Amino acid sequence: MVTKKPRIVIVGAGMAGLAAAYQLQRLSCADNSCFDLIVLEASQRIGGRICTAKFGGDQLELGATWIHGIGGSPVYDIVRKVGALKGNTPWERQDGLPRKALVKAEGGLTIDHGIMEPIVNMYKKLMSELRHKGVSDKSDCKNRSVGVFLRDSLNDFMSKQANITEIERSILSSKKLHHNNQLCCIDSFGWNWRSLQDGIFSMHEFMERVLTAASTLSDLDLAAEKEYQEYSGEHITIGKGYVSVLNYLASCLPFGTIQFGKKVEKFVWSPTQPSSIAPVALYCEDGSVIEADHVIITVSLGVLKAGTLRDCLCVSVPGKLAGSGAKGRHASRPVHDFAMAIANGNESHQLFQPPLPSWKTEAISRLGFGVVNKLFLQLDPEVEEPLRSHLQLVYKQEPPMSDNIPWWFRKTFSLCPVYDGSSTLLAWFAGDEALHMESLSDEAIVSGVVNTLSEFGIEHRSSLTRNEPREGMPSAEKDCSSDSPVHSQESCPKRQPKTGTTSRLPTMFKAILHSSWGRDPLFRGSYSYVAVGSSGQDFDTMAEPLPKCHSLLTAPPPPPLQLLFAGEATDRHFYSTTHGAYHSGIREANRLLHHYGLSHVDPLLASECCCCSSDLSSDDDVLVDLLG
Repeated sequence: MVTKKPRIVIVGAGMAGLAAAYQLQRLSCADNSCFDLIVLEASQRIGGRICTAKFGGDQLELGATWIHGIGGSPVYDIVRKVGALKGNTPWERQDGLPRKALVKAEGGLTIDHGIMEPIVNMYKKLMSELRHKGVSDKSDCKNRSVGVFLRDSLNDFMSKQANITEIERSILSSKKLHHNNQLCCIDSFGWNWRSLQDGIFSMHEFMERVLTAASTLSDLDLAAEKEYQEYSGEHITIGKGYVSVLNYLASCLPFGTIQFGKKVEKFVWSPTQPSSIAPVALYCEDGSVIEADHVIITVSLGVLKAGTLRDCLCVSVPGKLAGSGAKGRHASRPVHDFAMAIANGNESHQLFQPPLPSWKTEAISRLGFGVVNKLFLQLDPEVEEPLRSHLQLVYKQEPPMSDNIPWWFRKTFSLCPVYDGSSTLLAWFAGDEALHMESLSDEAIVSGVVNTLSEFGIEHRSSLTRNEPREGMPSAEKDCSSDSPVHSQESCPKRQPKTGTTSRLPTMFKAILHSSWGRDPLFRGSYSYVAVGSSGQDFDTMAEPLPKCHSLLTAPPPPPLQLLFAGEATDRHFYSTTHGAYHSGIREANRLLHHYGLSHVDPLLASECCCCSSDLSSDDDVLVDLLG
């Protein structure tokens, strides 16, 4: 009698899904007779939120970019193993962290780093204390946001400055504020010392939005900041592209394991009683139905939010309304991710039948999931400094503010070459600004950038009409990875260029390329964070398999481990990272291996790391510098 092999279906061929498949393949029976393993991928490529592309002769990352600490990182170990640390094509941040920035203020002022130092050091100290020590007054921490904490701290800092007029006079006399290389009075540019401090502080808050994916820091839970951990050691990018890690994992699987173009529209499972057939059925968009004994679900938290919207009420959580002031910090607000989920795609549908239990959907609803996008701009060869420098931008936070700067660019804190000497610049966007940028035409984006730069004293020369296809953009759409034969090729979530059209681009830029993670229905965002009202426990809840173990008095019990969950949003300490996604995939694979007696690894220990840095204070500068 032939024994039927358990069928394990992994949904998603990103880092978590391929890590799980790799682990199951590696530690199950050598002759591949233990499991019937299938990986379903909705798109025509592997990688998920990892997407390596070529643009303007450079290799860029539209998604995950950095290995966040090499000490003990499994991602770094794979990169080193496959010889991908160095590449033949110039790659993003190949020379490490960007050089010292040229800081410009709205109106064209150049700000010396000596002026910035007190406020920057204060900000870094605050964030370091949050991440490593937490807030001393625990009673004041519950349901309070990082945004409120930072703004309260800034107000305290400013109130302790006894004589603002004297401080301002001292700074001006030190000749550290300039316009066109001339000593200037900041009053004539609509600035004063308080507003300049506020602008510098806000620039670092904007960086934090990109690091965390929170649309506003008022959404970011204060108490949970110290949950996040990193590996020790330097932060690096990958010479042969982040996708080289995925190529290695996929190459270890038997041919045909990964099935492309398989978007799952519904999971039908059996939570309460035994099933005469396979306990889980997956209904795909192409009309096919795949039965499974176990399903490892690695779709993004954004997809889960959209797919379970009808399963849970739009709960109100203690938090703060938009803005970063202290007033109204305990106001009630709906979880904003739901509105984003609806805006990102068609009307939501029921992803699970029957619906997931309330304890699971409530965790899904409480956790935050935001949008972060990257914009790459290829400079005209004749453009010189300062655009070829690392440029940081300080915006006014109160009137008079220039109407020439579009609202969606006012929180973009820098323009930086992707490596020293590159003609490709990078700008970061988060939250509503990132989502709005996805809807704009290339011309509107370039116009917004040029108008903004002009308000900082950086002018473009003229415009010209281009009748030819834009150089660089078509090629950027072709390559999402490398020439690996183990996966299909498809463009990453980014704008498809229109070639052969007539357009007017300022001669400052030749071409642009940007990611579009928010409106892509396969992702609906970038990565997770701990929102106000949620906690690290919600990540643990996300990781719990279904159905839960029933009492021994319940007979007969349903089949165990039908639905397992992996992905960066299921890792309590490494959420939002590729190594968190990797750990989660290994964890769920080990859970199944342990269930079938094929491994002595405790699945609950699979994602824990003994190599995490216990003193991360030295990494705070790195977190800022990573964003260029």
